[in-house]
Amino acid sequence: MELSLDLLRSFVAIVDCNSFTRAAEQLFRTQAAISQQIKKLEEQVGKPLLIRDKRSIRPTAEGESLLAYARQILHLEEEALSALTAPEITGRIRLGIPDDFAPRFLPGIMARFVRAYPQVQLEIHCDETAGLRRLLQKDEVDLAICTSVPNPEDGLLLRKEEVVWISSQRHRVHQENPVPLALFGPPCVIYEWATTALHKAQRAYRLLFRSASGAGIYSAALAGLAVTVACRNTVPEQMRILGEEDGFPTLPRLSQLLLRGPGSENEAGEALAQVIVDGFRQRRAGAPAVVPPIPVSRPIAW
Repeated sequence: MELSLDLLRSFVAIVDCNSFTRAAEQLFRTQAAISQQIKKLEEQVGKPLLIRDKRSIRPTAEGESLLAYARQILHLEEEALSALTAPEITGRIRLGIPDDFAPRFLPGIMARFVRAYPQVQLEIHCDETAGLRRLLQKDEVDLAICTSVPNPEDGLLLRKEEVVWISSQRHRVHQENPVPLALFGPPCVIYEWATTALHKAQRAYRLLFRSASGAGIYSAALAGLAVTVACRNTVPEQMRILGEEDGFPTLPRLSQLLLRGPGSENEAGEALAQVIVDGFRQRRAGAPAVVPPIPVSRPIAW
């Protein structure tokens, strides 16, 4: 018996996306084709691999075991392709990213880049958007993932993100009056949106905690001391999302941009930019997938 890479890739995509439809979109196949692949894989191993109900798709015990092996096999395939096809790029590239994005976005994207281009020295700088823009202007970072108001004109749009109010699941701080807030300080656009929205909704608030650190703001919220605001995809599991029924008005969407400085105009900068764009494109499809890196010979249209 041979385990097809295509079957394993579909299996992993379904689990990661929690959806046959999104997995099919991500892999550029029809939903019927994906379903047939899973049926064939289950026939090969002689065991059911997925449990499906109205709300979720999750692996069986045997599926969990196969999932671990499948991820390893697909990662090895990616490394092999990268080693054989990636150009020999050297140099140094410096990336700036907001620290509240780092835990969610850095591991997959950066691991893929380092595996594909091991000769490139990669440096990571975490800061809020205003600080990252200053670092770009001072030529202290080469690329930066930043947030901006919708329809930006100064960078490459990666994704538009929903902004939500959040608080600790174990506390009722969102019911306090005035409601205590933990926010990035101005000139942060989310700070302006949050305070303006509460003012228009005639919801009293007090600024309890202000910081340039996403970790510090989340810590205050997790401790039940304050309500804060975040992009939906960066909300920690221990947080609850608050809506209009809780007295918190809807906020605008935020654009996530890739900005570049002069130091990125080389092969290393183009390679990292391509990996970032590709990683965000995969997330828009549902979840990260294991695919070989896009060759640098296909440059991004900035």
